[in-house]
Amino acid sequence: MWRRSLAIVVGTLVCVSELSGQEPSDRRASCFRGRPLEACKTFWITDFSVAMPLNRTSNFENTLLTWELGAMANVTPRSAVGGSLFLAVDGGPQGLLLGVRPRYRRWLHSTLTLDVAAGMYKALERSSGPGLTGQVALGFSDSFAITSQLDVFGSKRCVMGRDPISQRYDCLSREDTTERILYGGVRFGSAPGLAAGLLTPVVAFVVIVIACSTGCGLSG
Repeated sequence: MWRRSLAIVVGTLVCVSELSGQEPSDRRASCFRGRPLEACKTFWITDFSVAMPLNRTSNFENTLLTWELGAMANVTPRSAVGGSLFLAVDGGPQGLLLGVRPRYRRWLHSTLTLDVAAGMYKALERSSGPGLTGQVALGFSDSFAITSQLDVFGSKRCVMGRDPISQRYDCLSREDTTERILYGGVRFGSAPGLAAGLLTPVVAFVVIVIACSTGCGLSG
């Protein structure tokens, strides 16, 4: 299933690359910003999203950042299908994630869209199996969207109890469990998404350098 989903996304990217070489006068060629079929046949996905967990304690450290690259094709005047590859950084329990997300888009209006996506991912910092992800997004002009996302993944839960030797209340064993995290956030697409995705690591690096200049031993 994982390889099949990846093959679908890669195939879509190849098709978009071929259509991008058509003459600019062809209005049905590939577009950078997503638009309905009368404007373009295929379009790119260059998304960057920021989300926070809704079903558990939320703070800045638990922010989920996602970079997404892919493509979609308008198959009817109202519908588009495609997919993307994504890299995510979760400040919570998941860590660094790499995955694939097939996507369906419904054009509610020329500038209003409803995206539904479901995919799989792998936590690069854990040895557990793949996780499942689903996302629903209401978008505006393919530049901004409000998102709701559910991630389901395997985890190890600590079984607490009193240690018979030390008599301390501690973690006695770990058992397999299924974790579910519901996120709410915003997503930037096309040019805003590309700009936000490129600038975020730069800004984060500058903030870390400034913060550490007095407390991390960087200053003399």
